[in-house]
Amino acid sequence: QLQVTAGYPSYPGGGAHRGIDTKTPANANTVVRCPNVGGKIIRSELGTGGNWSWGNFIVCQMDNGTVWLAAHFASRLVNVGDIVKPGDVIGIYGSTGNVTGPHTHWEYHTSSSIGGTNLGDPSFLLGVPNAIGVYDVGAEMSRLFLLLLPIAIFWL
Repeated sequence: QLQVTAGYPSYPGGGAHRGIDTKTPANANTVVRCPNVGGKIIRSELGTGGNWSWGNFIVCQMDNGTVWLAAHFASRLVNVGDIVKPGDVIGIYGSTGNVTGPHTHWEYHTSSSIGGTNLGDPSFLLGVPNAIGVYDVGAEMSRLFLLLLPIAIFWL
């Protein structure tokens, strides 16, 4: 299960939010896995300066050139240059940076840069709605598969 605690583009209280925040029922010492789209890790670092609020974060560039970011890890388990696939372990769930509690922050950027306003809804990466709630990620993906299966069979 995955719990969405804050959506994009705003927090529940109305303030601007650059991504989606998630946490797991198990909380501490839980591994964080690569979302539904993998790629090449282009940053894996502890945020400093303008990036301090992310704490331990990684940036992954997808095949189309766009990137996703995951932040607040207790520890990062991937390095720059690593290729990650959906389901690969990328870090340990944590609360580094500017946080009110343990969670993972996910962002999707519509270009190869993580600066500026080139943000998009990251919910497609996670396979959950962009809405606060608890979701069975496996079941969400199974429902998507079942919806797409007739289309795939038609094209065969």
